[in-house]
Amino acid sequence: MAKAAYLFLQEGKTPSLAEIIEKNLTLLGEDRSRLYAIVENVDVIYFDIYERVEQPANWVQGRVFGPQGELRWRRSRGLTHLVLITDLETANLMALGFEGCVALPSVSGDDGLTEYYLWGENQHGKGVWLEGRIPKPLHYPLAFTAKCAKMRVREYRNERGVVEFVRYVEVIPA
Repeated sequence: MAKAAYLFLQEGKTPSLAEIIEKNLTLLGEDRSRLYAIVENVDVIYFDIYERVEQPANWVQGRVFGPQGELRWRRSRGLTHLVLITDLETANLMALGFEGCVALPSVSGDDGLTEYYLWGENQHGKGVWLEGRIPKPLHYPLAFTAKCAKMRVREYRNERGVVEFVRYVEVIPA
């Protein structure tokens, strides 16, 4: 049986992205130690556990994700585009900076979860992954010494079975 999910969108001048991120963290997962963030500026991408990312709202684009949802943002020309995908049924999201809601069915795999390998191999258990085709070391927020890492994702498909949305869930050892 497909699990329902909800997509919320907002675009425009966002008064306080930091406030919107903070207010929506509980929709992504109850345990903050299981939340991750990927933030980007033109010249750098940073991927870590959410609590270790300083001022995520100051980055041009990013995503904060956990077991129950993902919040993404992108800034361009003075506007901010926000997307929140959550598995939680809740009506109070409209008051948290979002307008409009679309129900999404989750049908990939038995529980809607799929896993993809991340680039690189762990070097001597030091948390640095190297990949010959990428000219700099990769850093994943992992506390294990596995040789490889995977990203667990939830895929949301339309009525024709085509994947329309993917949200990150967690990073796991491979």
